[in-house]
Amino acid sequence: MIKQLKWAWAIAALTLLAGIVTLFYVDGSTELPIKWTVGEEIDNGTSAWISFLTLPFLQFILLALFSSLKILEPRQQNLKNSTKALLAIALSMTCVLLIVQATFISMSMGYEVLDDSAILVGLGLMFLVTGNYLGKLRSSFFIGIRTPWTLSSDEVWQRTHRLAGRLFMVAGLVMIVASLALHSRHLPLIATAVLLPAVIIPVVYSWLLWRAEQQKTKKPEQE
Repeated sequence: MIKQLKWAWAIAALTLLAGIVTLFYVDGSTELPIKWTVGEEIDNGTSAWISFLTLPFLQFILLALFSSLKILEPRQQNLKNSTKALLAIALSMTCVLLIVQATFISMSMGYEVLDDSAILVGLGLMFLVTGNYLGKLRSSFFIGIRTPWTLSSDEVWQRTHRLAGRLFMVAGLVMIVASLALHSRHLPLIATAVLLPAVIIPVVYSWLLWRAEQQKTKKPEQE
C-alpha cells in the first residue's frame, strides 16, 4: 500500500519541507495562537518549532499505520476490498494537516491569507470525503468504527458505517458553512458541537443493531 499512498506521502513531505523552510524566516520560539478566550484574547499558544514539525510527524505516523495494514490487519480480503476508501481517507487526512500547516505558516509570517476558518473548511472537506467512503469500508480491526458490536457482525458493521457516512457528510457541510458564516474564533465550539453527535450516534446505533440481531437469533432457539 506504500506505492498506492505515494501522493499522500508526497503531501507529508511537502508539509515538512514547508515547515523547515519557514523556520529559516521566523524565530523558532515565536508563539502561534491555538486557543482564544471568549473575548478573543490569546489564551494558549505553541512555538513555531513545535507547530511546524509536529504536523508532518503526525502525517508520517498516520501514513505508516496505513502502510502497515497489509502486515497488521487479520482480515486481508476486507482490506483489499476497502483499498479505494482507505486511500481516499488517508489522502484527505493528510491534506487537512497540510492546510493546518499552511495556516500556521501564514500566521507566523504575519499574513492574513489563511486563518482558523481555513482549518474548519479543511476539516469539513475531510469529513465529506470520509463520510462518502465510510460505507465502502469493510470490517477491519484498525480503520473505521470499531466497536465490539460492529466487529462481531458484518451486517452491523455495514449498517453502522452507512449511517456514520451520512452523519459525517452532514457534519462536514455544517463545518464548511459555519466557517463562512461565523467568526473563526468559534472553531473549537463548532467542531465539537457537530462532531460529537456524528461519533456518538453510530456507536449507540451499532449496539442497538447488535442487540436486535441477537434477539432474532435467540427466538428460533427458544421455539
